This record gives sequence, C-alpha cells and structure tokens, in this order.
Amino acid sequence: MVSHNELVEAFDREARSGKASSMFIDGDVMYSYGHHFPLAVRMDWGYLLNGDRHSVTTSRHQSHCRCLTPNIIVPFSALQGAGIYPIWSYLPPATDPSFGVVHCSEDKTRTVRYINSKGEEAEREEHLLGACVFSYKPPEHYKHTRYYLSATDANAKGWGGGYFLSLLPCKVSTVDEAYEALWPKTLAKDAPHLRQGEFFLEPMPEFSPTGVVYHRETINSFLGNKDGNPHVASELVKVGKEIFIRGTLRHPEHYMVKMGRIWHRVHINRAVESWSAGGNVD
Repeated sequence: MVSHNELVEAFDREARSGKASSMFIDGDVMYSYGHHFPLAVRMDWGYLLNGDRHSVTTSRHQSHCRCLTPNIIVPFSALQGAGIYPIWSYLPPATDPSFGVVHCSEDKTRTVRYINSKGEEAEREEHLLGACVFSYKPPEHYKHTRYYLSATDANAKGWGGGYFLSLLPCKVSTVDEAYEALWPKTLAKDAPHLRQGEFFLEPMPEFSPTGVVYHRETINSFLGNKDGNPHVASELVKVGKEIFIRGTLRHPEHYMVKMGRIWHRVHINRAVESWSAGGNVD
C-alpha cells in the first residue's frame, strides 16, 4: 500500500482512484476515512482544501494535502452553511465554472499566550489562514455572480472562533477591496474605534442617554437578529435606530472589549450575511 504522501502526489498527477491506509481518492476528491470528510477537491484552477477541524489523524491528512498548489483553504461547513455546496455528497466538479478564485493573501502566524499543563503561562505560534476572495454564480434563478471573503479575525480567541465567510455587498478584485467593502458606511475611515467581530464601536464621550438603559443584553436582539452569535453588552441603550453601549462587550469566541464609562456608538459591517466554521450564521 502506498504512503499518504505518495497518494497525495498521485492525486496531484490527476489520479482518480487510489488508497493509502485511511485516505482515498474518488474521482476529483480525496477523502479522510470516508465520504463524510472530503480533504481536497481538484479544480481546473488548483485545489479547494477543507479547513474544517475533525480529529488529530484527519488534521495530519490535511497537512499532507497542503503541498497541493495552488490551493485555497476554506472550511467546507461554511460553504455548506452559505448554500454554495449544500450537501457533502455534492462537491464541485473540476471544471465547475460557477466557482472561481479572485485573489488571495498569504497565510500568517500569531503568538498566543496560554496556560500549559504545569499551570504556567506559555506562548505558542498559531497558524492563521490567509484571506481569500472567491466568486460563485448560484443556480440560474439568480442573475448575478456573488463575491465572498474567506478569512480569519486576528482579534478572536482562536482559529475556530476567528474564521468567517462573508457575502460581500459588491464586486471586488482584491482582499484589500473586500475589507474596504465591509467597512461601515456610517463610520469615518480615520475615526477612533474598537471592534469585536462585525461590530465597530465608536467612542462618544459627550453622549448622555435619555432612554431606558438595558443591562446584559445582546446587540443582535436589538437589530432583530435572534440567530446571530451573541455579543452581550453590560449596558445598552437604543436611540432611534442607533445603538450605544458601554462597560464591556462579551462573546464566547472573541476577547472581551472594555469601554469603561464612555458610551460607544455601534456600527455594523456591510456584509450581506456571514457564516463561521461549522456553518453557523455569524
């Protein structure tokens, strides 16, 4: 039986079948253990790699696949959540014209502090996926090609919480243009601000609320979005259509934002819709 590396090399040479221990090739897709976890899809422009986490051994299989180039790494659960490839059994054929890579940035690393098994504070290097813009032309009942940004948020606690896939409001050509497209229209580019996920928080030191102040409420509920991830503000007030918060803003996947006694106006990014790894609406 061939090794995992040899199987990946065969896949790169366009093999359509083959097996190596717990990895196998079936057509234009390579799998880990079974059809429930596709590792890589061969496309006419390169390779679409699955960025989802599953198990230690599957992570090793994914490491073997990263030598396939050119590639982009996207959690397939996010694609599934976005309805791009809605079921595991349907993955794009190699010549699928509806899915195209527009622009990608290089992967990065960051230093993360943690408490090790001895109870001591330590540091480790954590891999962050590079950002990628891709286009997708949905079924015929949609008129226009859609553009998506697949990226990680460096402000999040970890890769699983930091990944997001956003449907962009307009056509873009680069990763930088994608981030520009997400910037809130109501916030000046040079304005001081804090950020947690999709929420930009602009300090308003002169603001004094006259309405009801809510305590430990989620921003999402005041935006009419009960399905999104909960960003909980210790104090919140709504004035017309605007939301102001102060104190702290907490979220299970992001570091806590501290605002103290200064009220901050909430601005939301311009993503049409967003998904996290796991396919959850963000």
